[in-house]
Amino acid sequence: TKLHAVVQAQALNGMYAIQAGDADFSMANAFDTTFFVTGTGDYNGHGPQQNLREVSVMIPYRVGIFVRKNSGINSMADLKGKRVPAGFGAQKTIARIVAAHLANAGLSYDDVQKVLTPNIKRSADDFIAGKTDVLFFTVGSAAVKQAAASVGGLRALQIDDSPQAVARMEKVLPGSFVTLVK
Repeated sequence: TKLHAVVQAQALNGMYAIQAGDADFSMANAFDTTFFVTGTGDYNGHGPQQNLREVSVMIPYRVGIFVRKNSGINSMADLKGKRVPAGFGAQKTIARIVAAHLANAGLSYDDVQKVLTPNIKRSADDFIAGKTDVLFFTVGSAAVKQAAASVGGLRALQIDDSPQAVARMEKVLPGSFVTLVK
């Protein structure tokens, strides 16, 4: 084809290229795009960017908060004071998704012990090593299966689907939603 594609590590690079007219198409997650277009979140102070349009939803993030089956942590509210992965310097989006999960339960990173991690893979390793009380990862992924086998089983913490709880999540992460995964 006559298609010229440039692969870049982070979605925001593609958004800047589209805004500048240097690219015609890119991929990004919905909330990063929302923040970029509105000049909020990680793009606060950059001003609104009007040259972008979302044209398709390809893959929804089906993620969850997991704990050791024998941890005594039975709800999201039980995470208060617990060791939770934070920072995600190489994957800022992940920190925002975890913050949205906490907000769903009326918590924030200020209510937990933040354990800094560069990325989601390291946070999974830290969970298996006992450095954190929480595993945040994609539901059904190999990393979740490995963690379950390594620590003697996992419990997925249920997210509150009440309108108030979803509104708290969306305040942190626009476009987030709750869905049942069996």
